[in-house]
Order: sequence, then C-alpha cells, then structure tokens
Amino acid sequence: GNPVPNILWYKDNVVIRNSNSNQSVLIFTELSLDNRGFYHCEARSIINGRNISDVSIDVVLNIRGVVQYEAILQLPSDFFQTEQRKRQNQDKSQQISNLISQINDYLSGGDLTDNASFFVVEIHNPESIDFSSQLQMFPIIITLVAN
Repeated sequence: GNPVPNILWYKDNVVIRNSNSNQSVLIFTELSLDNRGFYHCEARSIINGRNISDVSIDVVLNIRGVVQYEAILQLPSDFFQTEQRKRQNQDKSQQISNLISQINDYLSGGDLTDNASFFVVEIHNPESIDFSSQLQMFPIIITLVAN
C-alpha cells in the first residue's frame, strides 16, 4: 500500500519477530512442533493523520502426522522412598529423567498402532518444576508421529 504499512505478525495473539526482509510474508526456514499455532498479521498505516489498521483472518499452522498431548504424570506416593531409588543416590530430577527414559524405551519397543512411527514422552517446561518440593505429579508432553 501507499504509504507502506507497518506489518506485525502474531502467533496465538502474541506478537512475534519476522526476520524476512519482506515483512508481509512470514517464512519458516525450519518447522518444529513449537511452530504449531494460530497466526495472523496486522497492517498499520497513518493516512491523512489517521491511524488505519487491518487484521487478517487466523490461519492454523499444523504439522501433519504429528499429534501432541499435554498430560500429568502422577508418581506413586512412595516413588522416591523405594530402596532401589535410594541406592541409586540420585536427586529427584535425575530419578524423574531416568523414569522418562524408561517410559520411552518401553514405548519404542512396542507396537502402538498400525500407523505409528514413534511415540515420545518428555517433561513439559522442566525449568518450571521445583524438584526440591514434595513432587508427586508433573506435566508431560506425549508426542505421536504417524506414518
């Protein structure tokens, strides 16, 4: 347009940085699961001293063949007190990492569905978990990649 508008891009209603030289086009150089979401852009201009803005419709970016769920993993009340875990001499975060690793090893060895390529469990936002507390449940992400 004339004058050239200022273009803002949003993901899930939060402004994001667009490093493309043509600000009217949002380009992903490499897709990851974190890119999934609702995108829209807003064009802003000042015409005859008036602020003018136009907002696009939301567009959903979905990555085919990938399903992801948020869940809560609840540990047995005696998880950290078992003799085996005490002998391992590991802190809680190490014990939970080992548990997640064991879950992934178990799941990767089994047939989940006819269409599943692999299944991964990971801790959701591990930096926000207080491992020094009486941790009995924590958020996880379960990812299934289908053929």
